[in-house]
Amino acid sequence: MTEATIQHDVFISYRFEQRVRYFVDVMESQFEAAQPPITYWRDRRNITAGMGWEEAIDDAINACRIVVVIITPEATQSQYVNYEWCYALGRGKHIIPVYFDDSDVHVKLRKIQALDFTSRRSEKPPWDDLITQIQAKKQLPVGKGESLGTRIEAEIQHLVNTVPSGQPIQIDQLIDLLMRERQIDHAQVHRIQDMLLRHRSAKS
Repeated sequence: MTEATIQHDVFISYRFEQRVRYFVDVMESQFEAAQPPITYWRDRRNITAGMGWEEAIDDAINACRIVVVIITPEATQSQYVNYEWCYALGRGKHIIPVYFDDSDVHVKLRKIQALDFTSRRSEKPPWDDLITQIQAKKQLPVGKGESLGTRIEAEIQHLVNTVPSGQPIQIDQLIDLLMRERQIDHAQVHRIQDMLLRHRSAKS
């Protein structure tokens, strides 16, 4: 991925819920009003009928410089949101976590400076801080980062540790995608399958 292929400043990663949708609408307005304006990619605006979801997401992240991850309890349990930020880290993209609700997050995200919007009803939301961070990161190069397979394996380990024993973890489609894209190797697949087998067989 070269600088010349960057098409948008920001990829917005979130778990679709009505209340979060309104928040993302406001975020878009803030981006458009910024000086200079911040260009962005959002799934429900940019994925059209007939497009393959996985390919569209990968292409969009590759074409963006920054990924803003909107943190909610539902988002932290979403395989799609987890895939997006893991893939972005693996591609060396800049990540900005945005807390919409209080929620536990993966240790990788906890190490990244985040913005807290959880008090948005009683205090001024930190939109200016978000815009400032994005404008600063727009000037920084993007790198390759560590392997996506390593990050995905770590994320699955996190899910195994946090989802109650006996409850299903549906990631077969994700593993198949990673194998097809050669982003994860057979040894990692075997370790992941072993983790899931032990998790399914454990008693609550």
